[in-house]
Parts: sequence; C-alpha cells; structure tokens
Amino acid sequence: MKGPYQVYFERARVPIVSVDGLGRIRESNPAFHAALGRSAAELRGHPAEELLAPGEREAQWPHWRLLATGRLDAYRAWTRLVSGDGTVIVARVSASVEPRRNGLPWRAVAVLDEVAPRPRRWAGCRARCCAWWRPGRPPGSP
Repeated sequence: MKGPYQVYFERARVPIVSVDGLGRIRESNPAFHAALGRSAAELRGHPAEELLAPGEREAQWPHWRLLATGRLDAYRAWTRLVSGDGTVIVARVSASVEPRRNGLPWRAVAVLDEVAPRPRRWAGCRARCCAWWRPGRPPGSP
C-alpha cells in the first residue's frame, strides 16, 4: 500500500492485510499484527491460507477462487484464524479485489471487521453471516 493512502493503512485501528495473486501476504498493518500476534516480518511472504484454523481452508477456498478469477468483487464471512501463540480466534473477514487496469484481479485486501478471542455462537454462524455482493447491489442480494 504505497502512495497517499499509506498513512491511513498504517494508522487504521482495524486489521488489514493485502494478499497477492499467489496467496502470499504482501502487506499488513499494525492492527493486523496485534490481532494475530505476529510481526510484519513474520507475515510478509507467508501464505495467507496458513493463517486459517484447521478446516477453514476448505470453507474459504470457494470465496478465494471466485475473487481470484474476477467472478466475485468482494465477500464477507466469519472465519477462524490461528494467532502467533497458537490460539484460535474468530474474525469476520471482508475481502475485496483490487483490479488491474485490464480488469483482472491484482491483489486482494482483507479487513477483519470484528475479532473475538473465543468462538461465540460459532455453530451455524457461517450460513447466517456470509454476505456476497457486487457494486450497486446491497449485501445479501442475489
């Protein structure tokens, strides 16, 4: 995140991470480091899928595949992540794609809207909380 928005990225209170087209973490802000208990150096170049708790890769893969192929602009879902000390945390992730000039995806940016230290009401939450949207349509619309 270079340029005029770098200061907002670094000072944002919400955890933000950018992932390249190969699924590796390019950049993450200090709030993301604090939420996951991992340093910027530890995260840079790390495969994003390795931050997912067991079983979450399969749940998140369809969203990521659609983002990567440009068939989905953004999605929002609850997921479980593994912090640096091995603790599993629950977070609501909002992910979107930053396209290239030719319209193809370049990188994905994910924001952890909410972070909870323990899975509260996890059972069935994924079905209720996942919203798919495209620009011009409200969340949850077909």
